[in-house]
Amino acid sequence: MVQFCCSCAFGARLLKKCHCSCPPGTKISAEQELVHKRVVHMTMFKVDTLVVRDSGGPDVLAPVLTELANTAIMRTEGHFLQGELYSEGTVRDQLEDGKHRFVVALANGKTAPTGIVAACRVTLPDVSGCDAHLSMVCVKEDFEGRGIGTALVEGAVKVARTAGCARVGLHFPSVRQDMQKFYTAREFVLSHEEPMPEKYTPLIKPGNLPMGLVWMYRQIS
Repeated sequence: MVQFCCSCAFGARLLKKCHCSCPPGTKISAEQELVHKRVVHMTMFKVDTLVVRDSGGPDVLAPVLTELANTAIMRTEGHFLQGELYSEGTVRDQLEDGKHRFVVALANGKTAPTGIVAACRVTLPDVSGCDAHLSMVCVKEDFEGRGIGTALVEGAVKVARTAGCARVGLHFPSVRQDMQKFYTAREFVLSHEEPMPEKYTPLIKPGNLPMGLVWMYRQIS
């Protein structure tokens, strides 16, 4: 049973009643209230590795995942990006190449593909013990702020650990300092910054270069 302090109006309002082991009127900090909110929201979705064959297959899933990812990235990076970062064809191939895993969040009681509200991609190494790569982390706008991004990261870490990886790495544009803060709070450590690779420069609007690529890693073994 989910536990809430009696002063947690959010929990009481959402669940209609407050299940609490604290005395009435117990005060909680803003940090504790945030935890309460995330616990409640966690009951509203399910995060798991996508089973492609049971979810419509690559032809059905690829357009759903691609649209979700491109919409999310343009919402947060559209001020400096142009065009689409992810292609449906590439995602379709990755859904069945055996090297990639997609972790998805499903709205409560719903199934893939229509119930997918968030997703991320894990690229596994060819050799066990090497690094996995986390990318394409995306959440539908209406579902942001519910702890789903954190759940996706932990789901990706579980996939990588099961595959025998030593670390999970990721990268993002240097202007996204909010991402560095987010991943630092989830046990990723800053590694280095490199110049933006040429394959990405056509996607960046004129006037926004130079821009670097920041790399972070999380040790998982």
